[in-house]
Amino acid sequence: MNKCKVFLVSIILILSACSTQERALEVSSSFVGTFNGGNPSRSCGAMWWEIIRHQEGTYKISFFKDSERKQYDFSEQGKWWVKNGYYYAIAPKYMVEPDVYSVKVLSEYQIQFTSSKYDESAKCKDNYRFIDHKVR
Repeated sequence: MNKCKVFLVSIILILSACSTQERALEVSSSFVGTFNGGNPSRSCGAMWWEIIRHQEGTYKISFFKDSERKQYDFSEQGKWWVKNGYYYAIAPKYMVEPDVYSVKVLSEYQIQFTSSKYDESAKCKDNYRFIDHKVR
């Protein structure tokens, strides 16, 4: 009987730890939708983008060479989440670790990102700040 109680308590602890981890990785509705952003003053080259973040925690981002977003450069897809005030994004095809940004929701349509940590594959490792503007 005692072994059965220990087993049941162990299972409950394992399950509660799993549910805590699930809650820690949030997909915030403020980040869901289509956003435009850009960083024209980046020291390793200006860039602009359109990112579509889905509710289930996936994204597709297209990068452009111009602010009008007419000169397509490349795209990537990956996963995103928010945890403890930080936004994480990883494109598993290219990255081992996620890029990490501190975030501040400025309004219903604007989110400010400040770079914090980069995957080792990043071409540009300069710290920078940008604002994504919700368009849809």
